[in-house]
Amino acid sequence: MSTATAPTPTAPGTVKRPRLAWRNGQAVPESSESPPAAPPQQTTTSPEETFTVGNGTGSKSPDVEPGVHRVVLTDLVKETGENPFEPGQQRTVYIFTFAPQNAVADGTWRYYTGVSLKSKKLTAVLTALKVSGSTFKKSELLGREAQALIEVTEQGYTRIANLFPA
Repeated sequence: MSTATAPTPTAPGTVKRPRLAWRNGQAVPESSESPPAAPPQQTTTSPEETFTVGNGTGSKSPDVEPGVHRVVLTDLVKETGENPFEPGQQRTVYIFTFAPQNAVADGTWRYYTGVSLKSKKLTAVLTALKVSGSTFKKSELLGREAQALIEVTEQGYTRIANLFPA
């Protein structure tokens, strides 16, 4: 099914794009207004500023073989922000940061979960960290160990696919 209709007549010498039609057959309304001008791009870099390329340790996921690895919880934050799945809506997530138990300096994985027990990922994390009840303190969880099933993404980075009790 084509989404374009015949071009709209225009004055000589001007080019006008064809009007699109919605799936229900109604034409998309035309606007006589010009789109708002984009604000000038802000740059914060001076020509003399020096940039250092990192070696990848500590800033990306650890470079380990896929499989089950022991991990330790190094950080936990609660973050509220724009919901990428529902524009205009806010969402709150817990972000658990795990590191390989025997190589904490080699990098970390961030594991995002929901904040209710409806979140299967949150339930898996709390079970893996041996948390009982519906409340917990960050200070009591930091340093706890679990087992993580690690897989490699299409981009070549490792990620936590699932967590289990240690």
